[in-house]
Amino acid sequence: PDGPTPTAANGEAAAPPGLGPGASLTAAILAWRQHLEQERSPENTVKAFIGDLNLAAQFTGAYKNIGQIGTRDLDNWLQWQRTQKKCSPKTYARRVTSLKSFFRWLHAAKVLPTDPAAALIQQSVLSPLPDILSESEIDAALAGAKALWQGNSPNPTPYVLFTLLLKTGIKKGECLSLEPNHVDLADPAAPVLWVRHKDTRHRYKERKLALDPTWVAAYQAYLTHRAEYITRLQQGKKPTQRAEGLFPWSPRRLEYWLQDISQAAQLKKQI
Repeated sequence: PDGPTPTAANGEAAAPPGLGPGASLTAAILAWRQHLEQERSPENTVKAFIGDLNLAAQFTGAYKNIGQIGTRDLDNWLQWQRTQKKCSPKTYARRVTSLKSFFRWLHAAKVLPTDPAAALIQQSVLSPLPDILSESEIDAALAGAKALWQGNSPNPTPYVLFTLLLKTGIKKGECLSLEPNHVDLADPAAPVLWVRHKDTRHRYKERKLALDPTWVAAYQAYLTHRAEYITRLQQGKKPTQRAEGLFPWSPRRLEYWLQDISQAAQLKKQI
């Protein structure tokens, strides 16, 4: 898809007040960002689109009038991205999408009389299939995670994280947004995980997932470890770290723990 086109109440593209062909590319990008946010576009989509456009602005001239930007300017930037920056096919395809979405919006909003990005060729890119773990590799990973928990510097976090992901299949963003009260241990024989979404648009993705009763003991050991970590944060030893969420660490830290499991299990694959 070419991305969203913000609309007004009458169904037509919403025209930013005071924006015309003589406006700078920087001003137009800012206006588009505001409209995407008002339309409640996904945060990652807004970040990616605006990042692509800012890169294009650096190439064409951030203060160049948007009415002076033609298809050749956009094509030159894309050619530079492909040959000089050597961006991946997936990134290149997204940058074409960013340009087409932005200028289509400007044209639909009657800011520009023509759409200079309409002639750009959009090529679909197929993402490779994930490299999944075999049953034997899962067994090895579980043993590796348990070894990290019971080793010289015992840490239940890798084991709890990996077994939670293995059982529930939740996404990275959902894992990071979990809170302790999302784990329901009211019935220890049938524990459950409640996956919540703060954005009301994604409420349909909320669900109740069964957890393994044997996981509860590891989880309770993890809660003790987590509480000790948060206490250290509150004492000011790591004031820059996040102290909320079921896993109060950065996404990168959680990825490192999964890598630790791969290494402990001597897997060639990365979890």
